[in-house]
Amino acid sequence: EIVGNTFAHCTQYAIRYSTPNNNGARARIWNNFIRGEFTNASAQAINLGYVRDADIWSNTIVIQNNLNSNGAGIYLYHSGYANDLRNNNVVLSGANSDGLALYSEGGCVSYTDYNNWYKAKSGPGINLMRVNGTLLFANNFKGAGGFDANSYSEDPRLPSVDDPHPGVIC
Repeated sequence: EIVGNTFAHCTQYAIRYSTPNNNGARARIWNNFIRGEFTNASAQAINLGYVRDADIWSNTIVIQNNLNSNGAGIYLYHSGYANDLRNNNVVLSGANSDGLALYSEGGCVSYTDYNNWYKAKSGPGINLMRVNGTLLFANNFKGAGGFDANSYSEDPRLPSVDDPHPGVIC
């Protein structure tokens, strides 16, 4: 259980967990605030590998620097289990960031909705996220594969990088 923490100016990961959960309980990653400049261009704020049945709920992630194509707000790999993402606010505010708001390999996500996946770099052909191996863009991610029907890709207009409370759009 990782709940209610603030992580600031991390190197590559704020939360990294790579052990299968074999006891039947769901892993809980809830209500964390991850912010600032990561010193590694391949940063992944939340990185989960081989994790089954995680609830990733109500986290705010603000990555200010430009990421390369290996960087992501939330990165899930080698899972194939029921990971659930809801009510997260993931902001990649670097104007030239090639990172993804969400990266998940096939079968890693069973549910994702009520999230805000925002990337400042936008336009035709700019990748927003990869859900269960499918690459998606800001104009086609809603409802794709049965996911994120009630999610958004909007600048949350945070008052500052230190304040996780959304501004006027929410």
